[in-house]
Amino acid sequence: MAAPLREADGRARTENPPVAAATSAEQDTFATQELAEIAEDAAEVVGPWICRLARVGYASKGLVYLVVGALSALAAAGAGGRTTDGRGAMSAILLQPFGRVVIAACIAGLLGYALWRLITAWRDTEHRGSSAKGIALRAGQAGSGIIAIALAGQAWRVLDGDTGESRAAREWTIRFLEAPAGRWIVALGGALVAGYALFQFYKAAGNVNKHLHLWRIDDRWHGWIENMSRFGLAARGLVFLIIGWFIIVAAVKFSGQAARGIDGALDTLQRQPYGPAMLGIVAFGLIAYGLMQMVNARWRRVEVD
Repeated sequence: MAAPLREADGRARTENPPVAAATSAEQDTFATQELAEIAEDAAEVVGPWICRLARVGYASKGLVYLVVGALSALAAAGAGGRTTDGRGAMSAILLQPFGRVVIAACIAGLLGYALWRLITAWRDTEHRGSSAKGIALRAGQAGSGIIAIALAGQAWRVLDGDTGESRAAREWTIRFLEAPAGRWIVALGGALVAGYALFQFYKAAGNVNKHLHLWRIDDRWHGWIENMSRFGLAARGLVFLIIGWFIIVAAVKFSGQAARGIDGALDTLQRQPYGPAMLGIVAFGLIAYGLMQMVNARWRRVEVD
C-alpha cells in the first residue's frame, strides 16, 4: 500500500512544475501588460509635445530649404548667392537678428521631428502595413528622421561657432572607407541615398496632399499646394540622386574626396552645359519644397498613436 502512495506522491510532484511554469508565464504576461499601460500613459503625456516639436521641425526644414534655394537661385542668376547646404543656410540665419534663438528652436524642432518620424516608422501610425511596399515606405520615414538628426547636428555646430564649409559627406565617407569592408559599406550607403531619392520621386507622383487637413484650407489653394509639392519633391529627389551617385563613385575609386553633399550636388549642376538654367530650376524646386514644409507645419496630420 505504501508503494502506490509513494508513486502517487511522486506523480503529484512531477505534475507541479507545469503549474509553476504556467504561473510564471502569467506573471510575465501581467508584467508585459503593465509595461504596455505605462508606455501608453507616457505616450498620452509626451505625445502632444512630440507632435508640437514635429511641427516646429517641419517649419525648421522649410526655413533651411528656403534659404538654400534662395542662395542657389541668386548664384544661378549671377546676383551673388552661392550653392550651399544645411550648414551654410544655418550660417546665413545666424547672421540675422535673433539668429541664435532661431537656430536653437530649429535644433529642438528637428530633433522632435526626427523622434516623431522614427516613432511613426516603428509603430506604423500611418498604416503603411508590413508588406514589402509598406516596409519600404516606413524605411523612408525612418530615413527622414535620420536626415533631420544630421541637419540638427549641423545646426548645433553652427551654433557652437563652426560656420565654415561643410565637409560632412567627405569626412564620413573617408571614415567608412577605412573600416573593414569599407568600400562595400560606402557603396551600400550610396545605394540607400539613391533609393531615398527614388522614394522622393515616388512621393511626387502620388497623392501629395493626402496627409493634409484639406478641409482647413481654401479649395482654391489645393491645386497650388499639390503642384508646388510635386515640384519640390522632384527637385529634392534629383539632388539626393546626385549625392548618392557621388558616394558610389567614392566607393569605386576608394576615395572619400569624390563624395559630395547638397552643396556639391548643386555645384555639379551649375557646371553642366546650361548649368545656370538647370541650377535655377532646381533652386526654385528647393524653394517649393521649403514652402511645402511650411504647409506641413501648419496643416499636416501629426500623430503618435
